[in-house]
Amino acid sequence: MTNEKPSPWLSMLQSRKAMATLIGLVLMVITAIVTKTPIDPNTLLNGIMILVGIYVGSVAVEDGMSKQAEANAATTTVSTPGGSDVTVTAPVDTPPLIIPGVDHP
Repeated sequence: MTNEKPSPWLSMLQSRKAMATLIGLVLMVITAIVTKTPIDPNTLLNGIMILVGIYVGSVAVEDGMSKQAEANAATTTVSTPGGSDVTVTAPVDTPPLIIPGVDHP
């Protein structure tokens, strides 16, 4: 079994944010076709810039929130009575996990 990371481009194209951006672009073109008005290049460029700006901003917010969540989380490995190890991730401000019958360090 290989632990290859998926391509960042493939991950981006599969994201809901990218799909919403592409749908916005397609809807701009469909609206121009249905209303039989030519697409003004400045209007098209402004629409693309707005959609891409929203996409970039939402990715930045998501990345920032995930990094903040990682910084606020603590990972602890606990041995269970059966001999297996369980890794628990919890926010730092939560009380420690106490499992009855398990020796805690």
